[in-house]
Amino acid sequence: MFVDPRTQLIDLINSYLYSKTIHMKSAMVNIKNKLEKGELISLKQYESIVKWIERDIKLNREQLLNHFSPVISELQPYEEPPSLEPFMTGESIYECNNQP
Repeated sequence: MFVDPRTQLIDLINSYLYSKTIHMKSAMVNIKNKLEKGELISLKQYESIVKWIERDIKLNREQLLNHFSPVISELQPYEEPPSLEPFMTGESIYECNNQP
C-alpha cells in the first residue's frame, strides 16, 4: 500500500503539535502550512523535524529521506530550462527536434 509522503508528514506534524514537549511548534506549523498548500519544504526544514519522524517510522535517515524526497525542494529532479539557442542560430524547430 502506497502512503502519500505529503499526507503522512502532515499527519505526523499534527501529532507532534499536540505534544507539550515540542519547543519548535511555530516551525512545525510553518512546515505543515506549506505542505497543506501543496508547496515543497526545504531540506533544512525537513532536517529540523527528522529526529521526531525517525522515532515514529522505523527507518534509518537515508530511507526516510528517500521516502519524503517528493516534498523536499532540493531533492526534485533538475529540468534544463528551455533555450533560445535554436532561435538565435536560425535553426528550425524541426531541425532541433530531429524531425523530418
